[in-house]
Amino acid sequence: MKIYLVGGNQDFLEHMQKALEASGLTDSALVVVPKISSQMLAEKAADCELLVASPSGFERVSKEHLDGLPKLKFISTVSVGTDWIDLKAAKDRGIIVSNQKGVNAESVAEHCFAMILDLAKRITEADRGIRERGEFSPSPYMGTEIYGKTLGIIGTGDIGQRVARMATGFSMKVIGVNKSNRAVDGIDLVSLEKLLTESDMIAVTIPLTAETENLLSEKEFSLMKDGVLLVSTSREMIINKEAALKAVHSGKVSGYGFDAEIMVPIKKNDPYLQSERIVITPHTASMTEEADENYSAMTIENIVAFLDEKPIRVVS
Repeated sequence: MKIYLVGGNQDFLEHMQKALEASGLTDSALVVVPKISSQMLAEKAADCELLVASPSGFERVSKEHLDGLPKLKFISTVSVGTDWIDLKAAKDRGIIVSNQKGVNAESVAEHCFAMILDLAKRITEADRGIRERGEFSPSPYMGTEIYGKTLGIIGTGDIGQRVARMATGFSMKVIGVNKSNRAVDGIDLVSLEKLLTESDMIAVTIPLTAETENLLSEKEFSLMKDGVLLVSTSREMIINKEAALKAVHSGKVSGYGFDAEIMVPIKKNDPYLQSERIVITPHTASMTEEADENYSAMTIENIVAFLDEKPIRVVS
C-alpha cells in the first residue's frame, strides 16, 4: 500500500521514512509542506492509501483534504491530540484514524517541570538580563522555592501523572482535576475551583476540545493565589490570552510559561514578548531523541496493526 508522510519538517520525516523502510514498509513518499492545502495534497498524493500526518503539515486535516485522496484507508497521526483532524469526515468515509497516545509523555512532562523550575528561579529572565542589559546584580531576580509547595495539575493523564511523579522529589503536595474523576496514584483529586484557589504552581496538561477551549479565563485567574506560577504544555487556546496577559501584568501570575503552537511564528510586537515574566518555547516540549524514536516506532506499530486488520490506538 502506498504510504505518504506529510509534514513541515524534512529531517523528521526523512528519519521516519528510513525507519519505515527498515521495517519493510518501503512503498512510501514524503510531502514536506507547512500547512498544505487540500488541492496541493490531492496533486502530490492522489494515490495515497496510508497517510502519516504531522500537525506541522496541516492547518487541519479537513473533509476537503480527505476528499482529494479517494484511495485513503488509514491515517496515523504524528501526535497525541486529534483536534486538528476532522474525525467525523474520516468516519463517514470509513477511514480509520490512530493516534500516538503516550508517545512523548516523558519528554513533555520533563519540559513542563523544567518551566516550573525556570520560572521559580527566574533563570531565563536572568539570562536575558545578562545578554540584553549586562545585568549582573542578583537583586532583581528574587525567586521562590518549590519545595513543599502545592502543585495543581489540570489533566492527570500520561503527562500529568509524570509531572506529579517529578513533584514528589520536591516534597510537593499534588492536587489535580480530570474529566473522568478517576483516581490517580499520587494526586489528590479536587474541583477546579479548589485547585485554582490552593495551588502555588499550576501545570496545564490537557488536550484541546470544545470543552477545554478558554478553560482558564478571567474568572479562573481571579480565583488563583497572588503570585501563582502557571505553565502549560497544552494547546494555547486552553488559556485565554488576554486574561493571561492581564494576570501577568497585574502580578496575579508571577510567571507564565507555555509551549507555543507548532510552526506558528509569534510576531515581534506580540504582547507575549513584552513581559520578561513570560517564557515561551517553540513547540519543543517533545523534541528529544527518545521521543523522536518513539514517534517512528509507534507509526510502524500503527501501520502494521492496520495492515494485520487489528488496528490499535484508534480514535475514529
